[in-house]
Amino acid sequence: MRLIAAFLSSKLVNVSTGQLGAANSRGDGMKSPFKKISDVFQPNYSVNFSIQKPDGSILLTLTDTAGVAVKRFISSAQWRDQQQLERLITSLQLSLAIERGELSDVRQLTQMQAMLR
Repeated sequence: MRLIAAFLSSKLVNVSTGQLGAANSRGDGMKSPFKKISDVFQPNYSVNFSIQKPDGSILLTLTDTAGVAVKRFISSAQWRDQQQLERLITSLQLSLAIERGELSDVRQLTQMQAMLR
């Protein structure tokens, strides 16, 4: 498995485990929120996470061949709660589809988002 990490102030976010610092040794089978986000947006975008604040907020940056497509702060509550994480991912997909002018994708994502509420 490819290990993707972001360093800031000598803290490590391990994308394969979603943990600060050392790898997850619990073996509980829960998918890392960072890996989940990466899986959704790669290979179309380069995904970068950086720790922004001591409260656990993360800056997500998605870049493609044209440059930065999205920069979004993710609160610790958003990346720790599965429902909020799903809403965040849907919101990002919707924003990207609007930017690309893909109307059919926007309609599908809007319907999916309505079902999550």
